[in-house]
Amino acid sequence: MKNRYAWGLALLLVAATLAAFGPVLQNGFVSLDDPGYIDNRHVRAGLSWDGLVWAFTESHSSNWHPLTWLSHMLDVELFGMNAGAHHFESVVLHALSAAVLFLFLRAATGALWISAFVAGFFALHPLRVESVAWASERKDVLSGLFFFLTLWAYEKYARAASAWRYALVLLLATLGLLAKPMLVTLPAVLLLVDLWPLRRWRWNSSDGVALSRLLLEKVPLLLLALGSCIATVWAQGAGKAIKDLDALMLGARVANALESTWLYLAKTLWPIDLAVFYPHPALVSVEPYEPWSFSAIAAGALLVCATVAAFLCVRRKAWITVGWLWYLGMLLPVIGILQVGGQRLADRYTYLPVIGISCAILFELAPRLREKRLRLASGFLGLTILGVLATLTWRQTHVWRNTETLFLHTLSVTERNYLAHNNLAVEYMKRGRLEEAIEHLQARLAISPATGAYINLGTIYAQRGQGDRAIETFEIALARRTDQPDALANLGALYHAKGDEQRARTFLRRALETKPPPTLACERMAWILVTSSAPKGRDPARAARLMQMYRQRAGGVADTSFQRTLAAVLAANGDFEGARQAIRKAIQSASPAAKAQLAKERELYRAGSTL
Repeated sequence: MKNRYAWGLALLLVAATLAAFGPVLQNGFVSLDDPGYIDNRHVRAGLSWDGLVWAFTESHSSNWHPLTWLSHMLDVELFGMNAGAHHFESVVLHALSAAVLFLFLRAATGALWISAFVAGFFALHPLRVESVAWASERKDVLSGLFFFLTLWAYEKYARAASAWRYALVLLLATLGLLAKPMLVTLPAVLLLVDLWPLRRWRWNSSDGVALSRLLLEKVPLLLLALGSCIATVWAQGAGKAIKDLDALMLGARVANALESTWLYLAKTLWPIDLAVFYPHPALVSVEPYEPWSFSAIAAGALLVCATVAAFLCVRRKAWITVGWLWYLGMLLPVIGILQVGGQRLADRYTYLPVIGISCAILFELAPRLREKRLRLASGFLGLTILGVLATLTWRQTHVWRNTETLFLHTLSVTERNYLAHNNLAVEYMKRGRLEEAIEHLQARLAISPATGAYINLGTIYAQRGQGDRAIETFEIALARRTDQPDALANLGALYHAKGDEQRARTFLRRALETKPPPTLACERMAWILVTSSAPKGRDPARAARLMQMYRQRAGGVADTSFQRTLAAVLAANGDFEGARQAIRKAIQSASPAAKAQLAKERELYRAGSTL
C-alpha cells in the first residue's frame, strides 16, 4: 500500500510540475546564449557522427558538456527549431527529477509526506524557472536528473552492496558530469548522504561502515570529478569566460560570495524580483567599490557561526549538518571565487544546492508535524505553500516569453543592468526600431564603456546615413580594442563610401587578417579590387577568392549588395553570363532608388564590359 502511495505521489508531482511550467510551451528562444546553444550549425544539423565528435572535442560557448549538446541535437532531430517543443523536454526532465528526488528521499528516510513536500518545494519554486524555461540551461535539468538518479542508485547500493550496483552509480554520475560539471561535488554529497539519511558512518566499533571504506568508495567518483574540473577550466579558459583579477579583484569576489550565500536563501524564502542577470556591484558601482562593507563582514561572521552550529548537531540531528553542508558544498563551484561572467548571483545556481536547506528545515520540523493536533494544519499549510509557489512559477514563466519581455522585466527589478540594456538594443536593431536601440545602447554605455556597444551604436549610425558619426563611434571602439573585426570592416566600408580608397583598404586589410574575417570586409574589399580607379589597384582573381570566402562564412546569400559585388567580380573575371544572372537577382531585391543604377550596370554586362 505504501509503495502505491509513493508512486501515486510521484505521478502527482510530475503532473503538478507540468502544469506549473505549462506556459513555456508558448515561449520562444531568447537572445542570451540561445543562438550559440541552439542556432549553431552543429546543433541545427541534428544527430550525426560529425556532431557527436564535435560535442566531445570542442568547447563551444565556453563549456564542455557533450551530453547536453547531444540532447539539443536530438530535439532538433525530432522537433526542428520549434522552441515550444525544446522547452517541453526541459519541463519533462525537471518533472522527472522531482519524482526521482521524492522516491530517493522516501526510500532513504521512510518519511512519505515530508519527502513529498521537499520534492514539491524543489519542483514548483520560481527559482527553478530560469533552469527550465531557458533553453540554454538544458544542462541544469539534464544533469539534475542524473544527479537524483545517482542518489537513488546509491541508496540501493548502500542497502545491498554489489559490483553492478556500484557500476550503475558510476555510470549515472558520469552521465551527469557529461551534462554539466556542477556535479563535481557529487562525491562529497554522497559522503554526506552516508552520514544521513543512510547512517552508514561508524561512530563506534559495532555499527556502520568505517570512514576509510566510505572514502575509498568515493575515489573513482573523485577521479571523474577531477577530469570534469580539468575539462571545465580548459573550456572556460578557451572561451575567455573566466574573469582575471584585474577585471574583478579577489577581495570583491570573496565579499560577494559571502553575501550571496545568504542572498540565495533570502530569494528561496521570498522569491520576488527574480531576474536573468544580477550585475556584480564591483562592475557597476558609481562610487569606488569597497568590498569589505559591514554587510560582507556580517555575512562572513554569520556563515562561520551557522557552520559551527551545524557541526555541533552532527550526533543528534545529522540532517541539519548534512543539509547545511550540502547547500554550501554544492554552491561552492558557482559562488564566484572563480568568477565566470559578470553576474553577482544567478537563480539557476540554486537548482541543486537549496535541496539541502529544505531537508534540514523540514526534517527538523518533522516530529512536530506528525503530532495529531498539527497534522491537518501542517498539511493545509504545506499545500498552501506549494500552491503559492506554483502560482509564482506560472507567472515567472511568462517573463521568458521572448527577449523583449525577459529584459524589460529584468530592467524593472534590477539597477544599472548593462546586460539587459545591451540585449534589448540588439533586439530592437533586428526589428528596425533604431531609436529605441540607440536609447538602450546609450544607457548601457552610461553604466560602463563596452566595445561591443560602441560597435552596435556605430552600426546604427551607418544604417541611418550618419557616416561621420558612425566613423567616430567605430574609432572609439578600436581605441578600446584594436582587433575588433566588425569595427575595422565597417570603417573600411564607410571610408570607401566617402571616396577615401586608401583608408578603406587599410581598415579592410586589417579586418581580413582577423580569424574568421567578417563577410562585410570580404565583400567590400572584393568590390574595391574590381572597381578601383587605379589600374594597379585591381585584382579580379583575389576578389573572386574573397567572394568565395564570403559564401563559406555566410552560407546561402541573396542580399542586394552581395549580388551586385558578385556580378562585378564575375564580369572582371570574364564570366559575363554569371554577372548578368547575379545583377538580375540584385535588381529583384533592390530598393526602388537603387534599381536605376543596377540597370545601368546590367547593360554594361550585356555589352561585355566591366565596371
